[in-house]
Amino acid sequence: MRLVLPILFIVLLAACADHNLPCRSVSGLWGEEKTSVDMSFAEAICDPITGTSIRFSDVIDSRCPKDVYCIWAGEVRIKFDIMNDEEVINSFTIGVGAPLEFEVNQQLFVFTLKAVTPDPPPGDVKKSTYKITLEVAQK
Repeated sequence: MRLVLPILFIVLLAACADHNLPCRSVSGLWGEEKTSVDMSFAEAICDPITGTSIRFSDVIDSRCPKDVYCIWAGEVRIKFDIMNDEEVINSFTIGVGAPLEFEVNQQLFVFTLKAVTPDPPPGDVKKSTYKITLEVAQK
């Protein structure tokens, strides 16, 4: 029994590790100027002025691999969490090139997913390899 509890603690800690990466500070993220940020999977971007952050929390990728003929090209969608003091207060999912209006801190913003890498290779891709470019603009 003594060995079970420490092992259980380590397993639980490892399961939470992906979503507890440090927050990268970007001043003016929720300001009036359009901001473009590059993010890696599970990374959070924080605005030190407002204390509100956005985290790249999930990826759903059904795109057809480049060297394969597919009837449907598929799509990639990225889920983001809006957080205050590391607590998720809201979430949204967005596809490439389709602007989405979403309220943060009682202000309306337009989020546009500009790019997603890697391109769809044959086989499974680990979520940890995904990187995105997100544009944030106050409406």
